[in-house]
Formats: sequence, structure tokens, C-alpha cells
Amino acid sequence: MKLTPEQARAVRAPSGVAVVAGAGTGKTRTLVHRYLELVERGHTPLQLVAVTFTEAAAAELRARIRKALAGVRAELVPELEAAPIGTLHALAARVCREHPRAAGVPADFRVQSDVEAALWLSEHLPRALAELPLEVFEVLPASFLRGALELLLADPLAAREAFERGPEAMRSALDGVVEDFLEEARQHLAYLRGSEASGKLEELRGLLLAAWEDGRDTFLALASAIRLPGGKTRHQEVKERIKALRMLANDAAPLRLTPEHERAWAALREAYRRVYGRLEDERRAERVLDFAGLEVHALKALGDPAVRAYYRARWRHALVDEHQDTNPVQGRLLAALFEPEELTLVGDPKQSIYGFRRADPRVFARALEEAPERVALTRSFRAHRGLVAAVNRVFEGFLEGHAPLVSHRDPLRGFLQGPGEDPGVGPAEAVDGLLGVADQGELFGLEQGGEE
Repeated sequence: MKLTPEQARAVRAPSGVAVVAGAGTGKTRTLVHRYLELVERGHTPLQLVAVTFTEAAAAELRARIRKALAGVRAELVPELEAAPIGTLHALAARVCREHPRAAGVPADFRVQSDVEAALWLSEHLPRALAELPLEVFEVLPASFLRGALELLLADPLAAREAFERGPEAMRSALDGVVEDFLEEARQHLAYLRGSEASGKLEELRGLLLAAWEDGRDTFLALASAIRLPGGKTRHQEVKERIKALRMLANDAAPLRLTPEHERAWAALREAYRRVYGRLEDERRAERVLDFAGLEVHALKALGDPAVRAYYRARWRHALVDEHQDTNPVQGRLLAALFEPEELTLVGDPKQSIYGFRRADPRVFARALEEAPERVALTRSFRAHRGLVAAVNRVFEGFLEGHAPLVSHRDPLRGFLQGPGEDPGVGPAEAVDGLLGVADQGELFGLEQGGEE
């Protein structure tokens, strides 16, 4: 099957390229052809890094590259077996194993699975908590402390940087959120200024307007304490506006940083410092790393200019699949290893579902802005027009930068055309499309074929 014009543009991009690839648009096919294109430009498999999200996907990508490479440069296939094709965690592990001293890890470390790491933490965290000074527990309850530390330990780099910025950074961030609340409050207050009421509602209206003039803290304190009269009133809109202001004030109240919050911040910072250090000592003694530790220590190694120069000379280009599921630390790892001109990134914000594993689609959004060239694959080979239209309607309303998909066909085309007339559709796909229409309506008529 020939490349679509969009796929060809991505494959032949002269420099780095970021590709937005919706479901079923042929992203893997594009990645494989991009890999061959880079080989044709003089790069060898040992100079090309290819990473994706899971080991199974990485194995499939390697197999497809091997098959394609055998057809054009068979002499390079043996080299492909040693090529860096795997997950981002495998890439981080390679950096740590090749530069253990710079990474600060034992040379013979072992990587824990997610399950093993969770069991290990459940065994060692209570011991580390038991060693904390009593002063910490006088400020923070033990139940809260354990849950908070588990969240912080899942992303140690972000935790460390947050504590380094201190409570002032938190105050600034919270103030920004409060200002968003107040901007909405201004709209309700503008209505109240131009309206009148009677009785209790008129009294509350006047108090809120006066409190606003006295300042933010006065206004928030008053608005959150308001008690509205019950029953219907002929000034119902005024009542609803005051009710909305009370809700906004209640939402904003917990965002005010008090001296008690600052003491809690200091106690949590001290607890984290001690617990993290204790767990690091335990892991070093047992020669184990979890996935978060792999990322942190690999980034530490790449902070050494000599290590960074070693990889910059060794690897010339990286192809990254499922980039929407990378987390900020992984984004920094890629930035330490490659310039934007040396990256082929493929992702789709609509398919970002791994937030619970710290994945952040904003990493891909920033990469799109930095990429020398951007391409959107919009032709779907997997779904017919009804489903594609539904997807477009759903995402065009709330996903900024959504590239509308275009269906390669409709559900009936496989029956209406003869064999070979449409390389993207076979009998099984046509039958599946018809069953989807018959059973669930055109909206959910999914096909299993097409190019991926």
C-alpha cells in the first residue's frame, strides 16, 4: 500500500518532525518508513533509537523494521538485533548500566516490576516512617503522611524540585488559582451592582459589594459565610448570583496559604527528605531500582557533560511512538539526548490515558511547538465515516489543536467494490463494518483491518 501524502511528508521530513496520528491512521507504517528513510540518508541501526510505550509494542516495531529493512538493506539486518529499540525505561536502564557511577547506582542493579516495586515499598515504607522524629507527627497525621509520601515517591524529581522552590512557589500557584475564581466572581458582582432586591437579599447584596471594595480576603471570608433565605423570591436571579459567589468563595478558601500550612509544608519536606534517603539506601544495598528511580538516575547521569557527549556522538536520531504517554521526566531525558532536529515524535492527545502513571500530554504539546515540522495523519483506515464523524464531533469542542479525521471508506464499500479496488478494505472488514451498523448503528461500526 502506498503512503498517503501526509505519511510521505512525515517520512521525508528533512529534519525533526512531530506527527499527530489518530487511531488507525497508519502511524506504525509511517514510523517504519521513516526508519528506512533515515537509513537511506546514511544512518545505521546502531545510530537510530526507536522507543515506544510497552515491550510488546517495541517487539512488534522491531519485527516490522526487520522485515522492511530486509527488503532494501539486507546487510544491515544483523546490526538491527543490537539496535536500541525498546521502551523509554529500557533506554533509561541502558544509560544507567553504561554509566553507573555518573548515575549513582550499583553497576549490577536489577529493575523491579511494578508489582515487585509496590510490594517492596509496602514493606520498607513503614520502617522508614517509624524512624521519623515525633515532631513531624505532631504536625501531620500518620495516615495523611503515608499517603502523601507515596504520591511524592512516585515522582521523586518533581517532589524534590517542588520542595526546593519552597512555600512561596505554592503561594504563587494558589494565588493564580484564586484569581481565576475571582475573575468569575467579578461577573456576578457586575450583575449585582446593576440590580436591586429587597429584605435580606438586598442586605446581602450590599454587604458583598462593600466587602469586595475592602479587599480579596474580606470578600472571601464574608461570601463563604453567607446564609441565604429559603423559598422562592421575585429577585431569584439576585439570589442565584449570591449563591454562586458563596460557592466560589468556599472553593477558594482552602487555597489560602496560612501559617499552619507553612508548618505542614516544612514537616512534609523534612519527612520526605528522611524517608527518600532511607529508601534510597535500602535500594542501593539490595541493588534494585523501580521505574521512577531509573528515570531519575538516568537523568542524573546525563547531567554529566561527558556522558551527554558520549550519547550525542553515538546516537543521531530517535523515533518515539505514543509520545502523548510520556511523563515530564521522560521528556527531559529525550531532550538531554537529542535536539528537536533529531527527533521523530508520534502521538495523539486523544489517546492519552496513562495519567495515573504520571503521563502528561502537555509534554507532547510542547514538543509539537518545538518541532521543526509538524504533520497530522488524518485519514483513518480503521473506522468508517459514521464513527469518524462522531469522534470529530466529540473532540472538536474541547481538545485544542484537534485534527479532524477523514474516513478511508464507508461500511458498504467492501461489498460494492471488487477485489483489489480498495487496498484498505477486505471482505472481513466490510462484514465487520456492516455488523457494526446492524447491531449498534453507524456510530459504532468498527472494522478490524486497515493499516496500523
